[in-house]
Amino acid sequence: MGQDYDLMTIIEVAARWKAAGEFPFQIHFAGDGTRREALEAKCEALGLLADETSDNQELGTRN
Repeated sequence: MGQDYDLMTIIEVAARWKAAGEFPFQIHFAGDGTRREALEAKCEALGLLADETSDNQELGTRN
């Protein structure tokens, strides 16, 4: 998760979907890199980490 991956764009889109009441996926981090800590912190601040979004929903379902 270095500079070559534009993961912040994915996080920003996920935050918009969550704000709109739709979050059709979960965010899981695998691997490491120079930006991992910043990406996880951003997701945590926005409530986008898998543990924070699952609330007994199956992956792929929408409310």
